Amino acid sequence: MEKKGSLKDVNFPALLISLSKSLEKGELKIKGRDKEISIFVDNGFIVHATSTDFKDRVEGILLERGRISKDVISEIERNKSVIKFLMEKEGIGPRELKELFHSQTLNCVYQVFDWDEGEFIFSGEDYKTFPFPLKIPIVDAVVEGIRNMKNRSLIVKFLSPSDVLYLEGKPSSNLEPHELYVLSLVDGAKDVEKICIESELSEMETLKVLYLLSSLEVLKKKVERVPPPEDLKKIIDKYNQCFSFIYRSLYKEIGPIAENILEKYISDVKENLPEAFESVTLKKDGSLNLESIISNINFGLEEFVHRLDEFLIAMIYAVKRTLGQKYESYVVKTINEMRK
Repeated sequence: MEKKGSLKDVNFPALLISLSKSLEKGELKIKGRDKEISIFVDNGFIVHATSTDFKDRVEGILLERGRISKDVISEIERNKSVIKFLMEKEGIGPRELKELFHSQTLNCVYQVFDWDEGEFIFSGEDYKTFPFPLKIPIVDAVVEGIRNMKNRSLIVKFLSPSDVLYLEGKPSSNLEPHELYVLSLVDGAKDVEKICIESELSEMETLKVLYLLSSLEVLKKKVERVPPPEDLKKIIDKYNQCFSFIYRSLYKEIGPIAENILEKYISDVKENLPEAFESVTLKKDGSLNLESIISNINFGLEEFVHRLDEFLIAMIYAVKRTLGQKYESYVVKTINEMRK
């Protein structure tokens, strides 16, 4: 499914997390002020990343390390294959090259976390095979990317001092002791500013931990205004049209078993959703009985839509796993038209 937008409006860690959840394969291209970075993902992993900036590329890393000279750079630029040149002329073996591409990829990804502007587009299409594909879990990259952030104003943009946070999900097992310490300060009553004052860590470090935990959906913002039932019903109707279309598409190809397949994917999604969604099930027409949970909604419209997107992504993935990528593309194209 194609996604595009601006980093002024979209939280970059949340964008990566959504790609991890949807298990999509494709290229996320981000155009910044002075460079363009492409991040290639597949099934929840980052497999490669490139940059238009020479310093971010493998040859730039080798030059900075003193591994090659500027004269060699000139020779590389005259050759079509950087990898072949480095192996044949500089004697750099596969193991070292893989380490270099690992460093290049992480460097490219991590720097985007501090970008406060830039246009992005994700294309869910096949890309050429890389000689040294990596398998970096997207969630791990998000964790380390936020840990390395320096742009305080960007964090505050998405995590206001007045935001009240509460525990929503289970903490990750790879959290560090100081991150668990900050998590212990969250009680559902204190706002971000009060947590930073109470914390014995620096303000910046405390903010980064809260931002990290929010991006991983361990913490959630309390929303004062709960949308009226009529607004929720309108949104539910639109999403249910998409859900029914997916069900009909599957049913047409595989028959009644379509219901069992979609129920499985819906159940998997519900495990990570608030209690209000526990009773959601598939109806006979393929829509979800979302009307029954309206009275239990205690969060805002934006989060409600985000949760429905998770159901939609899961059902589209069910199509991909059952009928293949070509049929998935047809379903995604049709749904995009329905949502215009």
